[in-house]
Amino acid sequence: KYPAFHDLVRLELRENYEDSQLRTQGLKVQTNLDPVLQQSLEKNIKKTKSQLVEKYGNRLIELEGAAMAVDISTGAIKAVVGSSDPSKFGFNRSINAIRPIGSLVKPFIYLTALNRYDEYTLTTILDDNKLSIKSGGEIWEPNNFDKKFHGKIPLHVALWQSYNIASARLGLDLGYDSVQETFKRLGIDKAIERYPSLFVGSFEMSPFDAIQSYQVIAADGFYSPLRSIRDIKDLKGDIDLSYPYKIEQRIRPEPVHLLKFAMKQTFISGTARGYPKKNIESWQAGGKTGTSDEQRDSWFVGFAGDLLVLVWLGFDDNRPTPLTGRSGALEVWKNFINDIQPSPVEINSFPRIKYLWTDKKDGL
Repeated sequence: KYPAFHDLVRLELRENYEDSQLRTQGLKVQTNLDPVLQQSLEKNIKKTKSQLVEKYGNRLIELEGAAMAVDISTGAIKAVVGSSDPSKFGFNRSINAIRPIGSLVKPFIYLTALNRYDEYTLTTILDDNKLSIKSGGEIWEPNNFDKKFHGKIPLHVALWQSYNIASARLGLDLGYDSVQETFKRLGIDKAIERYPSLFVGSFEMSPFDAIQSYQVIAADGFYSPLRSIRDIKDLKGDIDLSYPYKIEQRIRPEPVHLLKFAMKQTFISGTARGYPKKNIESWQAGGKTGTSDEQRDSWFVGFAGDLLVLVWLGFDDNRPTPLTGRSGALEVWKNFINDIQPSPVEINSFPRIKYLWTDKKDGL
């Protein structure tokens, strides 16, 4: 049962034990697995794939996927699937599929800006007109998904509408070093390549690494390493090794709160619109769709209640799909969240943040 979860447990055990110890010491491992969430995640990745095959035909028969659900405040891994056939042992895409994350990168860019609170706010005007720059000896001209230019727009609109050109310009203005520093604070140790396509999603991550970075955002700037194991007992029942929850503040909560406000708009008017407003408010939900070049990867990451859930869909051979983040991965997320119905949570308030009414078009 639960082969993808077992893989994570094995990896964590090997951080502290030799294989010979695991075979001979009769250790009892207590995990963070939630069987109800696990079964729901497995059921809903299969259910959504069937719905997509019905809609798009047999070209999606070989569609693969991965999904993870973690506790936002503790980093405890509650459920994980590594295949669209979750009971199958084999290649675990949740940890081994390294794929371009598409627009999942954009909140990292916008957080970098909002962390410079003396320069940027949610209503700072960004430029979404045509951009043309030299990169790697060639001219690079990003497009928006709708193939339109949107002129001058407030920062929060550029994020929840996921506009590529405004995001690329913002990233270039902030600089690669500033963005790399944000990546590091979010737990991403991999060096970034200094090409402007980074700012619209050419950066590659596994689902595991991607959800770890979003855990810091969902937890208002507090980093907790993701863990599948709670503790390990020896044959006598004594605790041989415990995995206490670690919490470390990586980013001040105010800029993260502003980012989460914009990510909530993704559900209200943006690329994940269509959810009942009362649910969004009750769960304090927010999220981000991601679609890589030629729709090879469909991503969605979203927080609701005390859970953070990430979904990836794509083909193992990297061929294009007919799916965007909205039409693919988001559907798995919605089916799962509707099934488990997260508990309501209170919104955190920050005295240093002031709310003002502004015009959505010009930010004034």
